[in-house]
Amino acid sequence: MYNIYYNLDKIGTPGHNVKSSADTVVKAFMDAVREMRRVLTTERVELLPVSETEFVIWAYDYPQGYLQITELEQAENG
Repeated sequence: MYNIYYNLDKIGTPGHNVKSSADTVVKAFMDAVREMRRVLTTERVELLPVSETEFVIWAYDYPQGYLQITELEQAENG
């Protein structure tokens, strides 16, 4: 299970956490892309890597904010 945290500075939203039931970071990344497409109401979203699990959210020809994917500890998974 993974936590997807994002903050869309460009449009002034506070940070949000979304839980992903994915069993790999790649699947969690795809969940993050789907979430960004939904929130930003466009299919043209790019996540530009800052590190292995941190990204700049790019859409509408501008950086929109920050996204981080972290694996949850087994105790947090329930």
